[in-house]
Amino acid sequence: MTVAGCETWRQAALKSAKSFKPLIVVPVGLAVATSSPNSVTQSQLTFALKNSLMEIKRAGLKPVTLDPIPSFALASGPLDCLLSRRTSLTSCEVSTSSVGLSKLNTAYTTAARSTSVPLVPTRPLFCGPSKCPIIVQLGTTNYLVYQDGYHMSHQYSQILGAALGTALAPYLPKN
Repeated sequence: MTVAGCETWRQAALKSAKSFKPLIVVPVGLAVATSSPNSVTQSQLTFALKNSLMEIKRAGLKPVTLDPIPSFALASGPLDCLLSRRTSLTSCEVSTSSVGLSKLNTAYTTAARSTSVPLVPTRPLFCGPSKCPIIVQLGTTNYLVYQDGYHMSHQYSQILGAALGTALAPYLPKN
């Protein structure tokens, strides 16, 4: 898509969002290369996010951002790790302290702070005090957290619905 095409889409999306009169707008789905040699820079990401958040505010909407989810740092990916004969389930977990901040996390934090837009942390939805598991047990069922190194599984996203609702509740009007 061209820059003009992106801008046309953004304007149509804002117009559509305004017509729904949402209580909040949670902008998601930023698709950029952040680790290749030709990836966008930290300042470019931050600039784009700040502009998007300000544009949402200028449209009379209330943006709330979600911190990007922690990525699974193993090069082979979570499924490959689980299927390896030489590993145990716990050896595929990542320590909470080793889950670093990506360019996206830093850009979201900076853009949210500079535009006075709330930033909802997501790490607690994926990590405990010491480990970020790739399998979570709820009742008698085990759920795979990650589909690949950068995306949560469909099942885990459904489980997070209530927790995400709780995390966003402070930014919704009180009835």
